[in-house]
Amino acid sequence: QKRLEEEKEKLHEALIESQARYRELLNTAPAGIYEVDFIKQKFTHVNDVICEYTGYTKEELLSMSPFDILTEEGKKVFSERLRKLFSGKIVPDSAEFKALRKDGTEFWALTNITYLYENEKPKGARVVAYDITDRKQADEALRESEKKYRELVEDMNEVLIATDEAGTITYVSPSIESILGYSPSEGIGRSFTEFVYPDDLERMSNRFQEVLTGDSKPSEYRLVNKSGEVRWIRSSGRRILKGDRVVGMRGMFADITQSKSLEEQLRQSHKMAAISVLTGGLAHDYNNLLAVIMG
Repeated sequence: QKRLEEEKEKLHEALIESQARYRELLNTAPAGIYEVDFIKQKFTHVNDVICEYTGYTKEELLSMSPFDILTEEGKKVFSERLRKLFSGKIVPDSAEFKALRKDGTEFWALTNITYLYENEKPKGARVVAYDITDRKQADEALRESEKKYRELVEDMNEVLIATDEAGTITYVSPSIESILGYSPSEGIGRSFTEFVYPDDLERMSNRFQEVLTGDSKPSEYRLVNKSGEVRWIRSSGRRILKGDRVVGMRGMFADITQSKSLEEQLRQSHKMAAISVLTGGLAHDYNNLLAVIMG
């Protein structure tokens, strides 16, 4: 009997020690850990990290409902998950919630959830939570940056283009439609040589190889648009490197057809002016000769 009592005492002490270690583990874990009772709509356990995340003490949180620390958006997500869970539907074990700190500021929490059941019915959950506010803000900043970049690219008159090392178009900006009449999807996957004016094709093929070797000086050539009209283009490009290997070209081109036309008109004007001066000089000389003859 005495030995039985001693064994019980040892088991009891081991249990107390195990529970103490468990509580210590929960409180020192690098993540928020809490348990919630779905029926009573109450927190039943919270660790120190959850208190740091929310700004509430343990005593305050244990008297609160999970709904008390959720934004309106978070409450909708949480309610919908509970509705599905209690109707027997499968609910993902991971979810993101927008929560409220005690001071009213918002933060994002990523939760990994283990559901607890009693008589095959959900009664609560054990949750590991992480504050992912910084990641969310970084994602939002990235999306905003990408949005501004897209708007900038789409508003440009110049066309941005990228190809692989063989000259196949991998990206082209929407402004190509205003110059060549093709949508970006009609250009991607095709070789840029398909759009080059035949008389300029050999020169442009050589120029493309020069760009791949690192020569980035601009060039002028002609393209043929969707309706068959010839357009003059001025372009510049740089090779794309992946490590030491050339994997393609990235460049920009603009339509200079109008300026080319004006240049041609200016040349013709200068030519006509030169002819006019020459003709006027000859007429003056002939007039002098005629005056001498008549005299």
